[in-house]
Amino acid sequence: MQVTGHRGFWIVLTAAALLLTSCGGKGEEQSKQQSKQSGQQGASSTVDEQFRKQVQMYKEIRQYQIMQQRKQEQAELDLLRKSLKQESEEQSEDEQKAEKPSKNESKEESSAGKKGKEEDGRSSKARQMDKEEMKKSQSG
Repeated sequence: MQVTGHRGFWIVLTAAALLLTSCGGKGEEQSKQQSKQSGQQGASSTVDEQFRKQVQMYKEIRQYQIMQQRKQEQAELDLLRKSLKQESEEQSEDEQKAEKPSKNESKEESSAGKKGKEEDGRSSKARQMDKEEMKKSQSG
């Protein structure tokens, strides 16, 4: 009886496996279709997600480039302002030097007389300017 008991068990088990296999085929097709759809959706969502990441990276890089460009432009403006300020300071110093006669020149003027004009009829300022022009031409 044990042999028939085992045989019966194997027969029932085989029949159950055949039934499940035949019924399972339809279920497998549905599950395959669902997995394909979810796989396609998953792939497209993965592609979309990668695209979004790349767009975000591009935006960040572009923003960084714009910031660097602005910093460079600001540095150039600051440099120009600084050089203009130096030039204007130098120009005002030169003007102040031109307005103030040196000690030797002022002594010469006082010893020549307090008339304010020299023998050739020009003012002391005109004479001083002529001296400065001569100095510049000699040095240049």
